[in-house]
Formats: sequence, structure tokens, C-alpha cells
Amino acid sequence: MTQQRAPTLKLDKKRLHWKESNAGNTVQVPSETFLAHYTNLLHSRRKTDTLVAHIEKGLKTENVLSRNGWTATYDTEDSVFERLEDIVESIHDQCVDWNKTKQHPKLQQRTTRLICRLNHITASEARGGSMRIDARFILIKEDGKAIDSEHVPTSAVVAVAQFKTRLCAKNRIDNESKALRAIGHILYADPCRRSVIAFTMEDHLMRFWYFSRSHIAVSAAFDYYCRY
Repeated sequence: MTQQRAPTLKLDKKRLHWKESNAGNTVQVPSETFLAHYTNLLHSRRKTDTLVAHIEKGLKTENVLSRNGWTATYDTEDSVFERLEDIVESIHDQCVDWNKTKQHPKLQQRTTRLICRLNHITASEARGGSMRIDARFILIKEDGKAIDSEHVPTSAVVAVAQFKTRLCAKNRIDNESKALRAIGHILYADPCRRSVIAFTMEDHLMRFWYFSRSHIAVSAAFDYYCRY
């Protein structure tokens, strides 16, 4: 009698491959270290703390945030996407308001926006450079022209995101592989681009990602309900 093998999905095998091929090039760091070294958010700790306090106060006034965390509940992926766009819009508004009080004229105008649940793939001049993902931060304008959300060039994608409403190993792997594939399209379409930021969410846990041509950095997962 021959032993039957457990059924496996070819897709799962392909999505596991990226972890093996990038195992030696991936660095995991605490979220604070990620923000300090891979973004410019913590270059001025005092300024950052003031901005965060201003955003928090504004979000609580708008009932987007409470003392217990975000006011929305997320039951389905659609509700996650819809609410996340509202939260990002509110945060952007608070940032612009704060910059006005600090008299930073160059920072008073938004340059990016978040769009979720896209029905169209990105447009790329490079063959094979288009991609689809759950959400993207895109430039509002490129070369002085407004960007239509229905026709987003890959060059206008600033950051990408991938979501799952349940926390499990399969969903983590799926998010990681889809984010990596999207980043690969972006870097392939633009040879001059050095890096791309991403974030993934599985249920209440979130991770930041930094993809460059030399290595990948990922923050330790944190609870975005509590650590907003």
C-alpha cells in the first residue's frame, strides 16, 4: 500500500519560493528602527512627536480615533479598504493643517493619495511591467498633470499595500509574495528607481517593508489597533 501525499497547491509552492530565494537578503528590525533608518520620519524626534500629537488630536475630534483605538470595525476586506481610505484622508488633512501652523509652504500641498480596490492594473511603457495589488499610494500629479485613478502609470506608484482579514501562515505568505511581485514590476519598469516602500496587514497586525535592489527590510509585526 502506497502512502498518499498531502494535497498541495502549486501556487503555494511558488509563493514560498521567494522566501527561500531572498532569505539571505532580508533584514527584520523593530518598527522604530525601520522608521529611523528606512524613512525620514524620525530624523527629528521632537518635530515628529509634535506632528503625531497634532494628528492624534485631530483624528479624535473627527471621531476617527478613540482612546481605545480606531473607531471602525473590519469584518470584510471591502470594509477595510473603504475605511482605510477615510483614515488616510483624515491623516493627510491633519498633516497639511500642521504644516500651515509651522509655516512650511512647500509642505502645505499634498503630493500623494491612497486608492484601494483598483479595477485596473497599472500602465507601464515596459512590457510586463504592469501589476495589480490591493492598494497603492500614488502621486496626485506627474509632470504637472493630474493622474486619473483609472489609468495609473507604474512610475506614479509611491508605495503598495496588501491586506488579509485573517491572520494565518497562508495569508502572510500570500501577502508577502503579492507585495514582492508588485515591487518587482515597479523596479523592472523603472531602472532608475532605487527602492519602494510597502506595508502588509493580516487582521490586526501590520508590517512595513522596504524593497531595494540590494536587500529587503521588514519591520517586526505590530498591532495597529493599539500602536497607532
